[in-house]
Amino acid sequence: MKTTAVLVLFLLFSVSLQAQNRRDKRKVKATIQKMFSIVEGGNSTELAKYIVYRGDDRDRKWKDYCRYENLQEKHQVQSIHQRIVDRYLPYDYKFIKFLSQKESEGEWLVWQLNFQTDKGLKEVYFAFLKVGDKYLLGDID
Repeated sequence: MKTTAVLVLFLLFSVSLQAQNRRDKRKVKATIQKMFSIVEGGNSTELAKYIVYRGDDRDRKWKDYCRYENLQEKHQVQSIHQRIVDRYLPYDYKFIKFLSQKESEGEWLVWQLNFQTDKGLKEVYFAFLKVGDKYLLGDID
């Protein structure tokens, strides 16, 4: 009886994790699409709310989004904005694979996208951290 209860709890936990993974997958994909839309519209101020803070403030680092009013954070946002404009938006892309990986900053939720560029297929990874109920871009590889 005790073994059955433990097995049932394990199965419920496993199903719950799979459901969370599917939600994360959907929401991170929607976040990338929203970010591309924001960039196409030229709205860096709005884009800042989708980028994780990586500055010197230890209380905010990896736990908050960028504030466009702050000059250093504004430069970070503008850099990512321009990178998306130059390297990704001109090309067709496909969502290929979703991964998650735990690191010291938290659980990274990563989408691999393939972009069909002038020079051929380019594989790019967009990595997000879940901060509260938001998914914030932490890296593009």
